[in-house]
Amino acid sequence: MLHIGPPMAANEVDMTMNFVNAAGDLGVQQFVYYSVMHPLRRAVRHHALKLDATEKLIESDVPYTVIEPIRYMQHLEPIWTKVVNDGDFAMPFDVDKKFNVADLADLAEATAVVSSQPGHLYATYELAGPEALSQRDMAAVCAAVLQRDVVAREVALDDMAAAALARGIDPDRVEQMRIMNAHYSAHGFLGNPNVLTWLLGHPPTTFEAYVQRLAEATRPSPG
Repeated sequence: MLHIGPPMAANEVDMTMNFVNAAGDLGVQQFVYYSVMHPLRRAVRHHALKLDATEKLIESDVPYTVIEPIRYMQHLEPIWTKVVNDGDFAMPFDVDKKFNVADLADLAEATAVVSSQPGHLYATYELAGPEALSQRDMAAVCAAVLQRDVVAREVALDDMAAAALARGIDPDRVEQMRIMNAHYSAHGFLGNPNVLTWLLGHPPTTFEAYVQRLAEATRPSPG
């Protein structure tokens, strides 16, 4: 059984334990919990809740594996049109803080390996991408792929929150996004790619390869 909870849910612990208890009742042989890298960052509520859920899972006697992914490369996609059309790489982070972003396709592949192959019970796997990149670094990669100027820009957290609320995102989630983004902006989000490489059996996707894939997928058709 694989459990991936909705982002930043305030009831993360209770929700997860409902699934864990059901897994126990059904005699499930492996409960895979999709958590977050560095759940010990208790200043960020959704990290702290996943740490609490992991503790309860470990003490439940249900056989488990915990996956701890880092920030996704796919967070580029909501701003991709602005990057392509305006050269504006705008994220709510300090443009020089580093992140080992990972490709969701790699994380899905690693999760499939852990869930379907023997030998992964009672393991906790930190899954990080292969490069420590700042927003400025990522903008430079986009510029090289698109062959146009792309400039990294830090979005003010108040502006980020206002835009999210205008899209109808729940106010509690918006506040947690504000807290999370402030924390990441202050400290970055770094990890080691060795575990992801080992699980995949090949090197993880680089940010450049991901951006090339995204550019090809979104390029207008001729005519």
